[in-house]
Amino acid sequence: QVIAAAVEAADCAASAPLLFLQVQLGTELGLNVSSKKALLGRPGTASTVSLDNLKTATPWVLKAAGVEYLLDQVERDGGANALHIATHFSNLIKVSEHVVVRRMAGAALLSIAPVLTPDRRNEIAVEMSKALETGQAEISKYIPEYLGQFVLWLTPRELDEVVVQMAVLLSSPNTDVVAAALATVGAMLEHYTVYAARFGEEGGARRRRMAGLLLKGLADRREAVRQEALHILGSLFASQALGYEEKASLFTLISKKLLFLIGEQPEEELTFFYTAASLSHIYRFIVLHKIQSGPFQFETPEKAAFFPGTFDPFSLSHKGIVHAIRDLGFEVYLAVDEFSWSKKAQPHLIRRQIVNLSIAGDFHVHLFPDDIPVNIANPADLRRLTELFPEQQVYIVAGSDVVANASSYKAEPKPFSIHQMNHVIFRRAGEAELPAPLPITGQVIQLQLPPHLEDISSTRIRENVDLNRDISNFIDPVIQDFIYQN
Repeated sequence: QVIAAAVEAADCAASAPLLFLQVQLGTELGLNVSSKKALLGRPGTASTVSLDNLKTATPWVLKAAGVEYLLDQVERDGGANALHIATHFSNLIKVSEHVVVRRMAGAALLSIAPVLTPDRRNEIAVEMSKALETGQAEISKYIPEYLGQFVLWLTPRELDEVVVQMAVLLSSPNTDVVAAALATVGAMLEHYTVYAARFGEEGGARRRRMAGLLLKGLADRREAVRQEALHILGSLFASQALGYEEKASLFTLISKKLLFLIGEQPEEELTFFYTAASLSHIYRFIVLHKIQSGPFQFETPEKAAFFPGTFDPFSLSHKGIVHAIRDLGFEVYLAVDEFSWSKKAQPHLIRRQIVNLSIAGDFHVHLFPDDIPVNIANPADLRRLTELFPEQQVYIVAGSDVVANASSYKAEPKPFSIHQMNHVIFRRAGEAELPAPLPITGQVIQLQLPPHLEDISSTRIRENVDLNRDISNFIDPVIQDFIYQN
């Protein structure tokens, strides 16, 4: 009774958040608060609360109450002011100086997402995405957690646009921007299960692309970016939001890439602890899966393609060839030559790192181990290569000019020589047709480069780099940044 009397006697008319709390308490205590409820619905009250929430002088408790009041207003007016209030919540996530208020605003924004129309959801998502581009950690720190969940209310076409934008942000020279983009992709992947129920779309290809973006972060040359990627990957397997089956699917998808990329990282003390923490979460899930479901079932293509080359540098033309071969059902292995007899190439490790950066997000595409040298002119090496893949058919990938001119193809055939190997042969438009019959007794698949990749060559890229010209149309943007930084 004492509390009820105090609540009823309080004069909160001057502050809408306090009045809202008084109404809430009065309702719980069984008081008559109809007159006070009427005051909350006065025109302009919501705008006043929104303005006060952005003021530094307003106590954080009143800001938190203001968020609750605005959320209640959306529920009461049927979403008439939903866009205005949603925009305010997104601003609070960006600029509020109190973490509690930011988190309350983020949760409130997710609560009213179903009320917003599709075009309004897209408008809010675009504004929040732009905040990631500022590179200011104090602004973008808390956005990814809520942006990643909010964009799952977008239509498939708009969601694909967000994924493309995150891929672009991964190429930013600003580490904070890349980290925020990775965190957003991680939040999207963690909560992606709900998307199929909302839009009736499984989106397996989109899920693979998002997982690939996290792996690209793990291959980044910057230690801080690799650490963020490790943290996100580990948290996915520790998440309560990501289901058991989704974790199993994610693990079978990324395990081979993850193992390779972790092994490629330089030994840094702090990164070691990030790796240990991430692997700890993954190992717990592996043990749980082994107990509950037995061993994992990994998907292995029936054919393996061995693609040797100088790759100086690895261009979009090379990548187009790799994708074309992979899409034929191959698992592609890229072998970076130690040196080139015919041209002055960059150091082997630099070229290998460029290839690794470019293919990190492409599944069923891998770098071939450096400690297993393969000379296509040596039958013993080719025999060992086929023995490495006992359950797969091995194909050699070569250009039509190599098949026509290389001395190994002109030599006499021997057991396990290059002539007996299966081949994937690609050629550019305008190149002469290969002679018939080919000096190859194995199976042959011939491919031609897509027209938009015809003019891309490693020689042209090197010339443009020497002249300090833009090369973004020839290679991945992240590779361009790597080249000019080195």
